[in-house]
Amino acid sequence: GNYAPCFASQQKAKAEGFNDVIYADVTATYIEEVAAANMFVVTKDGTVYTPDLGQILPGVTRDSIIQIVGKLMPELKLVVGQVPLDVLFEAEEAFCCGTAAVLTSIEHVSDGTRHRDFTPMGPVTSRIYKILTGIQNETHPDEFGWLVDPFDTDALARAAAESDGTAV
Repeated sequence: GNYAPCFASQQKAKAEGFNDVIYADVTATYIEEVAAANMFVVTKDGTVYTPDLGQILPGVTRDSIIQIVGKLMPELKLVVGQVPLDVLFEAEEAFCCGTAAVLTSIEHVSDGTRHRDFTPMGPVTSRIYKILTGIQNETHPDEFGWLVDPFDTDALARAAAESDGTAV
């Protein structure tokens, strides 16, 4: 992706002692994403929130986490939609994700007036990370069919066809 538009905001945040920027919508009411990653928030009642697509990056890792929470963590409630900043400031855990970073916990957020500290890699964040990396490393069952043997040309053709909507 083209992350250049994020650089000015990130430099300002770093000058103020932060590592990154959380972007909100134009009303400054709802979370959009982190500068170069998608964002998730976990509340006390076990609800996992992530912003809906629209203005945000449709990340592969974001989609994987949505599928993991939805299928493998039935005790949690998944909400994909508008995520009010108020939810973030009342949450128990927050993390961002992306292809390179995989999943990174957020330890502190501030909007200038409100501040919130999170325990790094809280229990829900840790479990999601363990499942995701376990699937990647083949130490957790791949219930989604994400892993494809690169030497199995038929499997590669099926995976390619599924990703572009054509039949094999």
